[in-house]
Amino acid sequence: KSLVLKGLAYPCFCTAEELTALRDRQEKDGALIRGYFGKYAKCRNLTYEEIEKNIKEGKPYVLRFRSNGDENKRIVFDDMIRGKIEMPENIIDEVLLKSDGIPTYHFAHVCDDHFMRTTHVIRGEEWISSVPKHIALFKACGFKVPKYAHTPQVMKTDETDGTKRKLSKRKDPEASVSYFA
Repeated sequence: KSLVLKGLAYPCFCTAEELTALRDRQEKDGALIRGYFGKYAKCRNLTYEEIEKNIKEGKPYVLRFRSNGDENKRIVFDDMIRGKIEMPENIIDEVLLKSDGIPTYHFAHVCDDHFMRTTHVIRGEEWISSVPKHIALFKACGFKVPKYAHTPQVMKTDETDGTKRKLSKRKDPEASVSYFA
């Protein structure tokens, strides 16, 4: 609610079909970045009256973060394992709450870590690309940004063909035991 009142979040009434058409248009336009942002974010600038009308009509909606990132600017953060990392600022208007009211991982990460007083986030390297959006959300909420450490994935060599794949607790019952032994 606080983000909406500050103008940092807004309801988006786009249907799955409209979002598919948006991705098709971005592909046709040759857009380097794909997602809901800038000229592609049609619900971003709806008036209060339009929003109220859509809600009264019972149109389903998600709540999106109004990113103020600039695709021409870079964000720099210190990863405790990888050192200084520089990436483009987040420009995507990420979904915060799904149409069923359930928060997305990105929003839950920020809220949970703030209220649980998490100071260090240690997670797999596949989450590095999410750091700019997480930092933007922490700052928009007025929360202290935690320190990040991104670990390499633990891989297993397939004995049949020598390829590597992520070690899985579901496929590899010995995963944790053999790794830490």
